[in-house]
Amino acid sequence: MPSPLSASPAPGRPRSRLRPTLSLCALALASLLLATIATPALSAAPAAATAAATNSASAVQPDAGGPAWPLPEPGPRASAPPPPAPAPGGAAWPLPGTLSGTCPDPAATRRRGAASQGLLAVVAAAMAVLAGWMVVRARRPMYDMPSIPGPWKHGLPFIGNVLELFRPDFHRVLLAWHDQYGGILRVKFLWHEGLLVSDPNALAVIMGRGEGACDKASAIYSPINKMCTPHGHPNLLTAPADDAWRAVRKAVALSFAFGNIRKKFPLIRDRTGELVEWLRSLRPGACVDVDQAALRVTLDVIGLAAFGHDYACVRLRQVPPDHLLRVLPRAFTEIMRCIANPLREVAPGLFKNGPKGRKAFADFQRHMRALLAEMKARGPPPRGDADIGAQLYRVLEASAAEAEEASRRTGRRVAPTITEERVLSEIGILFVEGFETTGHTISWTLFNIATTPGVQDKVAAELQAAGLLVLPGSRGGAGAARALELEDLKRLPYLTACVKEAMRMFPVVSIMGRITEKPTRIGPYTVPPGTPVGTSLFAIQNTRHNWSHPEEYRPERWAGVHHETYVLDMRSKEFGTQEPAHPPAPAASPASAAAAKPAAAAAPAGPVEVAAASADAVAGPVGGAGGGGGAGGGGSAGGGGGRRSQDSARGSASRVGSAEADDDDEGVGGSWGGGRREGISYMPFSEGPRSCVGQSLAKLEVMTVLAALLAAFRVELAPEMGGRAGIRARESTHLTLQTAGLQGIRCRLTPRELLEEEE
Repeated sequence: MPSPLSASPAPGRPRSRLRPTLSLCALALASLLLATIATPALSAAPAAATAAATNSASAVQPDAGGPAWPLPEPGPRASAPPPPAPAPGGAAWPLPGTLSGTCPDPAATRRRGAASQGLLAVVAAAMAVLAGWMVVRARRPMYDMPSIPGPWKHGLPFIGNVLELFRPDFHRVLLAWHDQYGGILRVKFLWHEGLLVSDPNALAVIMGRGEGACDKASAIYSPINKMCTPHGHPNLLTAPADDAWRAVRKAVALSFAFGNIRKKFPLIRDRTGELVEWLRSLRPGACVDVDQAALRVTLDVIGLAAFGHDYACVRLRQVPPDHLLRVLPRAFTEIMRCIANPLREVAPGLFKNGPKGRKAFADFQRHMRALLAEMKARGPPPRGDADIGAQLYRVLEASAAEAEEASRRTGRRVAPTITEERVLSEIGILFVEGFETTGHTISWTLFNIATTPGVQDKVAAELQAAGLLVLPGSRGGAGAARALELEDLKRLPYLTACVKEAMRMFPVVSIMGRITEKPTRIGPYTVPPGTPVGTSLFAIQNTRHNWSHPEEYRPERWAGVHHETYVLDMRSKEFGTQEPAHPPAPAASPASAAAAKPAAAAAPAGPVEVAAASADAVAGPVGGAGGGGGAGGGGSAGGGGGRRSQDSARGSASRVGSAEADDDDEGVGGSWGGGRREGISYMPFSEGPRSCVGQSLAKLEVMTVLAALLAAFRVELAPEMGGRAGIRARESTHLTLQTAGLQGIRCRLTPRELLEEEE
């Protein structure tokens, strides 16, 4: 018996594409008819023009010894004086009979007629091909797509909802759609018809590994590939979960295992200390852009921790325009422009600042090639070196060795699976994922702490209890507080809650794209294969369907939630029930009901990660500094053996079993580990096998920088920012969520040792 998922749509199912397709077919037929009618005329026109030109030429051909121009006609026109005779050897006088006074060129006339005929034929053929393509698409089973609510019904003809992509507050547009239409809605961007999903239950399936899981929609990320390499090689973020992806993920996951990342804590603390000292050197009351300050630390940490390269951003007073700190934002802006306008990627010269954007790509690639050259110049890494550069070097060498062995065995050249260009793309994507994301998370957290009454005082009290706060009146600043240690981070639960709440309200990742590979059930709907599925973290974590008073910054909502947990369903804590009160989903169609399967149906497993290291090597992180050991989802990997701690009963409505991680899990905080989530309403680092591989480093860096800054300074939003409302009005979706304009988030940082004197 055929699978219910492959069943054809029920008879009489509405097809939303039929009416525009019929209109397009009629237009194509009209074009073909016009081409048929016009073809004889166009064919005859060159011949007629040629004949006329020949007759005219013969009529004015002079006799031997006669004049070089035609004789005047009798009648009134004969009174006109004849034109002067041409000088000997001079140019022939223009022949009459044309408006321009020149004789038509028969060959040119034939060419113009043929060109017109060919152009019309090409247009008609293109219309016919387009109509045929639309007919094929219209006949494709739509399953439940016509019954899914959403803004697609109000989109413009042919382009759908694409204009919303150009809005700087696109993230708020998506949130408004989810608030209006619910957790699963349908959109149309040009010829792409897809879904946007914020429903926690549907997200748990989409982001997982079993039946219904969706892999990355690689085509959406094409501009990122072009940024990383000239020919657009894929990488960990953009590639499908094939063998090359698994090999790189396995290698990089070991680099981000907390056992290795914790060795980087002194580096992060020391570079943050340099930033603190530089801020102290400013005049009292000076305002600085905390976003730029955080980005400087972030870029330094990535370069040093991953590749041993010091960009010295914190130490630079003036940053040259070709520095990576300046190149990255320009390249990110071009990525978003290409995503919003696919034609820009194909023909950048046709659009404003297109060549400048491509130059930004080239500048970024130059920096990445320099890192690759340094990595190769160092040669084979020593045993025990698990840094990212060392791991990528090993992957590159292993792939080359495998290709050489295969070539020797088969007698023909076998190309390596992972080339230098692929490694170059992997190097580049680490900066894409780890630069602005971490830096903006730090600045958004500082903004919320500074503008929410009472929050900064609670953070200061927690730091003081840990002996980390610089006390008022103490000269020398740092001498009044002990140095921050790694173990301190797990003793700062309120600061951890502040970070989580900031990541909920201001998730820096704009949107993530998945795609269905077969007929897939998403919530109550069954959708066809090839359907793009977008998940907006801003909408998921701010919609009123998933959160109570989501517009309020309340760190207290995380009380009782384990500090290592960064993926969970908060609906029970927010609403006091498993399901919040929101409009019920429409009833499933008969085809959808027939397609439903038990959750435990044993379907072939989707793409999975390969174990990167033993569980002992990647035991759970310390406190708020990390929650996944790097490669897994946000679920905690506390303790040895890769066992995930369960979500707190007060913090998660859907508790995950404490089963041991399955063989496919990386053992680094794998978020599924043999269990299955019932729902997800919070996942700032994504979830499942495609979750953020570097989240352990990001969490450690965010907590370290915030603890150091808040221990040394009292933070106030600068008056010119217009208060909390002013910043929120300037929210802008680029590659990451940030503020529009050049001001960033300016704050007044007052050294705490001066607070008593000011009072």
